[in-house]
Amino acid sequence: MLLNQTSGMADAGFPELTLPQPATIADRVASLRAARLVSEPGTAFHYFNPNYAVLARLVEVVGGRPFPDYLRAHVFAPLAMTATTSVVTAAQAPSAAPDLAQGQLLAFGVPIARAELDGYLGGSGGVISTARGMATWLIV
Repeated sequence: MLLNQTSGMADAGFPELTLPQPATIADRVASLRAARLVSEPGTAFHYFNPNYAVLARLVEVVGGRPFPDYLRAHVFAPLAMTATTSVVTAAQAPSAAPDLAQGQLLAFGVPIARAELDGYLGGSGGVISTARGMATWLIV
């Protein structure tokens, strides 16, 4: 239900982006205590990013290590994705990937350099890779 986005949780029952963003996956999952179901689990589709945080936390607990470390050891290393890493918050990106290219946004047709937006990425984002690494991922 978490992967299929039918957990019963939705932004309407937990407006995550209006709250202070957590620093860890465990903190995100703990914050879901304030969530209310908007439908019975398994009955309706509601895309909800924190579903992935719950799954990432399960990986941490069962795997006995932080989610980024687990991904590195059990996904990226076996696939020889040596330039790929994972972060839980955008603030961790510069130290995790010092060669990370500057992001940009497009305003009135003009590209403007823009630092990565602050925020929580655990489980639903945060993988930093190269074109070669992403090609490997797509082939797999």
